[in-house]
Amino acid sequence: MPMAAEVLESRVLLSASSAIVQDASLDPGAINSSYEQIVSADFDGNGSIDFFFWNPTTGENRIVVGEDSSLITNIITPTSINGNDFTTVLTDKLVDEDESTTPGEQLFFWNPVTGKNRLIAVSGLLRIVPIDPNLPTTVTKFFLTPGFADVNDNVVPTNLINGNDFTTVVSGALEDLSVEADLFFWNPATGRNRTIVLDTVNQSPEFRGVRSDVIERSAINGNDFTNVVISNLNGGVSEGLFFWNSVTGKNRAISFNDDSGSLATVFRVETDLIAPGAINGNDFTTIISGDYDGDGDDDLLFWNSTTGRNRLATNTPEAFLSLPRYEVETNCIAPGAINGELDVMINIDTNGIDQVFFWDREAGINRAAVFNT
Repeated sequence: MPMAAEVLESRVLLSASSAIVQDASLDPGAINSSYEQIVSADFDGNGSIDFFFWNPTTGENRIVVGEDSSLITNIITPTSINGNDFTTVLTDKLVDEDESTTPGEQLFFWNPVTGKNRLIAVSGLLRIVPIDPNLPTTVTKFFLTPGFADVNDNVVPTNLINGNDFTTVVSGALEDLSVEADLFFWNPATGRNRTIVLDTVNQSPEFRGVRSDVIERSAINGNDFTNVVISNLNGGVSEGLFFWNSVTGKNRAISFNDDSGSLATVFRVETDLIAPGAINGNDFTTIISGDYDGDGDDDLLFWNSTTGRNRLATNTPEAFLSLPRYEVETNCIAPGAINGELDVMINIDTNGIDQVFFWDREAGINRAAVFNT
């Protein structure tokens, strides 16, 4: 069982309207109207965050490369991911693939009714390019390339995740941050949940194992909670889950034992670590998790897309692996910068102080926010 260290963390407090907001960090005309979903990840393994936009009906997809904002349209053949065969996409390092051809994170597509799923690693080519146009020195770099994608069908057996048994999926390192991420499937009404782990055998992704109801159903059923995010709750070597109900404000944090190489097991369940009155009444409708003060523990950001109102729950546990301790601050991002015309909020994981990306599907309007610490 994890033991707590005795060294206390330093406290970083973010003051109101402390975020710097950058307008149109991506070209709105390149990401408007055609796309419905967005995820971000380092797909080319160069340390910069890329954006993947997708339309589940047409299959149209586009990557905006983080290094230079160049566009790659239909890097995945649209017929592989169209017709609403899949309704959900997430990205993570779910398997350890060949770093020379697929160095980044993978995309997991899923349909909760049919259970059909597809794991895709976008790929590309190595090219020799000059370090400086005026010098003869060159370097070999990896470039994402349209049509280059490693497509794997139903790596998770469809009967394990079909029939709307589960309506939500998230991914994270529930076992150990040093190994590939787990998939966590959940049904808010029944509480039914399932953790699935993939593996790589002979350079091919394969199903490794499943654990049903790793969390006791009664702890997360009855629509007591409507949202769940992966969050590093206490600076540990594994991540946890934060459940929240936007109407009642009820919240529950669940952490897992640091079981490297085995399926996740629950370590601790804590209820209402954030006072429900601070995050209830549909004052906020969206939640994301990220490290916004750079201290190694994930914080929580709540947002209302209509009013722009936002509330940051900054997390600083009293000690390593101890209970999360949240301090709530309101409108760290000026509401007028993120209200009315934006409808999507995602976290951008920078491996430092994370950023927040806001996007409007129809107009392509987008803004990025980074917090001052």
